[in-house]
Amino acid sequence: MILTHFTDNDLYKFSVMLAIQRLYPTAYVRYEFMNRGSTPFPEGFAEALKKRLPG
Repeated sequence: MILTHFTDNDLYKFSVMLAIQRLYPTAYVRYEFMNRGSTPFPEGFAEALKKRLPG
């Protein structure tokens, strides 16, 4: 599943994003995905996700 709406997220991510924006407004950040639940993803998922991301 690829997120299609901003509400497909959780409070922790929004809180961290807000803290970074408020405390370090000129900072560049890099987010990294960690599969903590060892969720198996279908074949081609990474490529489909990369197409949806900017940059």
